[in-house]
Amino acid sequence: MNDVHGGCVTMTIHLGEVMGPAELGANQMATIKINNVAVHGRVGFANSVAEAKQSEKKIVLKVERKGGNTGRLVVPWSVETGDKESPYYNLHGQETFRDGEDESHIEIEMPEVSQ
Repeated sequence: MNDVHGGCVTMTIHLGEVMGPAELGANQMATIKINNVAVHGRVGFANSVAEAKQSEKKIVLKVERKGGNTGRLVVPWSVETGDKESPYYNLHGQETFRDGEDESHIEIEMPEVSQ
């Protein structure tokens, strides 16, 4: 039922069989809509494509938190590459947003290149 992405959650509640000297009336069912405010926000990369120069020695990716920044938020990340020889193979970590933060950066060290 909990929609962490900030949409609307809808559920229906039904009254069951009455136990006692009464009977069910016409309104035996109600629909409830809960608008999730998503105070913790939505997290994503600032850009869908990033470029890095070998001379800069690291890759820096901006991560944004939009739609709310209440509370601490931990976001795991991982690099996917099919090349097991890649220095980035199976690289992973986590980025932490503190209460009130709406921007963070993932920094990945680049390996030295032999010339």
